Amino acid sequence: LTQGCGCSSNNNSTNTVVEPPPGETPTVNISGAAVKGVVGGGVVSAFTLDNKGVVSAQPFTTAVTDALGKYTIKIPETYIGKPISFRISPASNDTTKLTCDLDIGCGGTVKFGDKFTLPTNSKLVLETIVPALDKTKSVNVSTFSTLAAEQARKALASNGDINALA
Repeated sequence: LTQGCGCSSNNNSTNTVVEPPPGETPTVNISGAAVKGVVGGGVVSAFTLDNKGVVSAQPFTTAVTDALGKYTIKIPETYIGKPISFRISPASNDTTKLTCDLDIGCGGTVKFGDKFTLPTNSKLVLETIVPALDKTKSVNVSTFSTLAAEQARKALASNGDINALA
């Protein structure tokens, strides 16, 4: 890790490399937003992919979106350069709030722009696939990225070449 300019006019400052405590893997913070309307309180999970695009059974790290759908997730640096699936799903305690993004409303009394609770048993999962994670530090997840991830997965199933994911 490197430290940039501290914005001091003193030219006698020294740069400091911050080492993680012994036994801890260095991480990079990846930030983004979850959008299908705004997904507040959604669980962001990071999964590895095999060479056919199959997602690992368990995520290797998770985070939670804020009320505006924004998140920051810590990814171990050992995953840099590897394909990663970022998925957003409802929290297990019925605290995920979705903003209705349909001009006709989202059923019942939920109007466009209203927030409503997305139940834990909802099947809604948003996804994006990053072919080779780098330190760009920005990964957004939406309905469009979910469609693109599904198309990429279909292409991988037919040729089995993870390098074609890019």
